[in-house]
Amino acid sequence: MQKAILLSLLFGSVLPANAQSFKKAERAASNIEYEKSIEEYKKILQKDSNNYQANYELGSLLCQYVNNPAQAGPYLLKAEKQSKKDTASEIIYHLAQYYQAVAQYPQATAYYKRTLNLITEDEAGAKLKNSINRNIESCTYAQNNPISEKGKKINVSNVGKGVNGLYPDYVPVPAGNDSTLFFTSRRKTNAKTGVDNKDGNYFEDMFVSVKKDGKYQEAQPFPGTDKKLKNISNIDKDHEAVIGISYDGSKFYTYQKNKIYESDMQSGVWTAPKELSDIDLNVYQNHVTTTKDGKTMYFSAEQAVGNTKLDIYKAEKQADGSWGKAVSLSSDINTTEDENSPLISEDGKTLYFASTGHSGYGGYDFFKTTLENGTWSSPVNMGMPFNSSGDDVYLTLNASETKGFMSSSRAGGYGDMDVYEITYKRKPFEDYKIDPQNRIAFSAPDTVYVGEEVTFAIKETTVPLQKISQINWLVNNTILDSSNNRKINQNFTKAGTYNIKVEAQNASSGDFYGYEKNVVVIEKPSHLATNTFGLTPLYFAFDKSRLNTEAYHTLEKNIQILQAHPDAIIEIAAYCDARGSIAYNQILSEKRAKAVVRALKKKGFDVKRVKQVQWFGKKDPVNKCNDGVPCTEEEYKLNRRAEFRLSK
Repeated sequence: MQKAILLSLLFGSVLPANAQSFKKAERAASNIEYEKSIEEYKKILQKDSNNYQANYELGSLLCQYVNNPAQAGPYLLKAEKQSKKDTASEIIYHLAQYYQAVAQYPQATAYYKRTLNLITEDEAGAKLKNSINRNIESCTYAQNNPISEKGKKINVSNVGKGVNGLYPDYVPVPAGNDSTLFFTSRRKTNAKTGVDNKDGNYFEDMFVSVKKDGKYQEAQPFPGTDKKLKNISNIDKDHEAVIGISYDGSKFYTYQKNKIYESDMQSGVWTAPKELSDIDLNVYQNHVTTTKDGKTMYFSAEQAVGNTKLDIYKAEKQADGSWGKAVSLSSDINTTEDENSPLISEDGKTLYFASTGHSGYGGYDFFKTTLENGTWSSPVNMGMPFNSSGDDVYLTLNASETKGFMSSSRAGGYGDMDVYEITYKRKPFEDYKIDPQNRIAFSAPDTVYVGEEVTFAIKETTVPLQKISQINWLVNNTILDSSNNRKINQNFTKAGTYNIKVEAQNASSGDFYGYEKNVVVIEKPSHLATNTFGLTPLYFAFDKSRLNTEAYHTLEKNIQILQAHPDAIIEIAAYCDARGSIAYNQILSEKRAKAVVRALKKKGFDVKRVKQVQWFGKKDPVNKCNDGVPCTEEEYKLNRRAEFRLSK
């Protein structure tokens, strides 16, 4: 990802390392065996922790070639203590990078300024001065733009050693609700893995990791054991990278031979990659994103042959299925520096991308722009923790910007570029809202007796249960300990009205959907004081005798209880609320009682076990709602009931 700057050409030669004990470390580093080189240096430091040359060379290796100045810092600081002022120019420069990586911006700025005084006056020195001045600007930007309150709730965490290592690991492409992670790595895949002479690093290869027990397992090079990938593989002496997947998961994009390739999902298997040859740029193309409808593609590519700077382009799908002319986005987005890894939001209104040309915290930063009246707005830096002083690039993100993946060379990683997961540190029921689309719901009785256990259970609406990643329950503003369960059991010890809330997170989008219902808890009437095995009344709509959906659910639950007690004999008693005449309510309660018996029979229950069916009109209300007493609809509803009484 990051090209090494050969500082020795700018500052002059480094201290010689003629001792025999350093040869293994130096030889390993020259062969790109950085793990072995680091191990050899650490062996030297175990014997002599203050060895100047070992600290100096190990720090330089970690900073310059492994691209991890945060790990290099402790070794460079030891070397600095033993060197004369400003005699080891690389140490000063690398320590500036270290302080910037660990967010000690004043120190970083001071060391960068010291470095400026040591650079040779030639073309290479001028380029380095320009780079250092940009780093100083980034330090100033970081000091003036601390993390926001929203940013404090965003958690960016390393996905672990199953995916990440010492070499660059980047371009995370999640699939299957994040159960599978495709990514690109520049590690040595096998003995035949070639080296790119342009930057001295291993060629890119494609890898896959599967999540198990919440962790991504040891990654495998394509195709690994994934049968869906059997038609996609790596080539030992060339670059292959995963670069994107369509929103519906039907198209998978890879990078080969400097071009974009496309695979289709057919019969559960990805087809062999096919070059998108109609994209009319004959230059380097390295990342792609498509709109949800598949009609617009955004990708990054070099501006022209021989120009190593990246810009973001757009192409439209034509009527015949081919891609039209690629058009560079406006100069508000594309700068004279690099713009890379575009991501178009699911609604097509927000474009995310990484840039080294816009003001930021250092290296690549993430920016976003929104489509307003057909024009993209001025890009906005996404702030910390999306961005850091390292390279932050290759973003996947949901609509609420609370869930996704990214690549970063920030402090705390295993080596160079690592893959990170983005989650939202949200407290249960924080910003809770009832979902107007009713994408989640739960079943619950309207009335519960004091002391009897009741079950609240999530039921499917438009979001399948397997796509739910987090469930939280709330009873009268008290969060239950059984968080993340699809059903909970609750025993109410006092009468009253209880508000039950549930929120469930969509595993794909990260959004939370809310649903709530009031449940009335009453003392059990004296005529029901005997054990009823948990049989509960079912309730009717006003002036109705047909069972509604909720009543049928209660009926089915009662049938399950009675099937568990095959010797139980029951009675059915139906009632009405206080509104209406005595005669009318008597007839209505009769219809309700008989409707319950018919429903039992329809559900396959042996109605011979119903000893008696009774109807009492508006007698025996369970609450204050007698004639002439004003009540709420919720209170009236409690009396429009059919009770299941245990007879034997």
